[in-house]
Amino acid sequence: MEFHIEYQGVQTYRIRDIIKIRTPRLLIFSDRVDRNISKMKALLQGQSPPLGLKSLCPHVKTVKSNWAVKRLMSAGISFFKCSLNELDLLLQAGAKEILIAYPLLIADAEIVLERKKAFPQS
Repeated sequence: MEFHIEYQGVQTYRIRDIIKIRTPRLLIFSDRVDRNISKMKALLQGQSPPLGLKSLCPHVKTVKSNWAVKRLMSAGISFFKCSLNELDLLLQAGAKEILIAYPLLIADAEIVLERKKAFPQS
């Protein structure tokens, strides 16, 4: 069984063997992700050629995926922001520059220090 979505007469998304996919499930169309990253890169290089994608600091809340973070890093994005709850995802993906976008209490800061020791490359 095949499933597809059409938009303005164009088949945009195609899923084969949809009945074999367990739900709930996140489906990522990697070609669409790559195309969106390429569009962002072209737009930013037109506005700020020396920086390009390096001028972006995506918030992990919008991607929530180790795969997506690694894809963004391989495209040249090196700086991410997150909440304390999202920090481990970035560390496990290998992000080097991380901004925690919320104020930290002492107990929170201690957690960040523990994570820094566990992931010294970040």
